[in-house]
Amino acid sequence: MSRLWAYLRRYRVRYLGGILCLVGATTLSMTIPWLYKEAIDAITAGAGARTLAGYLGLVVAIAWWAAWCGRSPASSSSTSAATSSTTSGTISSPTSRPCRSPSTSNATPVT
Repeated sequence: MSRLWAYLRRYRVRYLGGILCLVGATTLSMTIPWLYKEAIDAITAGAGARTLAGYLGLVVAIAWWAAWCGRSPASSSSTSAATSSTTSGTISSPTSRPCRSPSTSNATPVT
């Protein structure tokens, strides 16, 4: 057990940074649905266009920032494209489209 604690002490800054990034990513992924809820509550309460534009601006800013960082908040709960299988039984690559139509697929159907 002492070897484990020595390792954790040595890399404590990296672990702390990783934990902070995890908390930040989780917070951002939960912020967009919360903003949608607040916008709907504002519509129900009769808020003006300026209030709704503020919510829209925040959603766009968070989505833009997440896309710029290379990760969508909505995709945090999905599995990796490299490990998911398609209906044709082939493994898709991370760059392939997940919703490709059968007519454009290069894979042969499994019979």
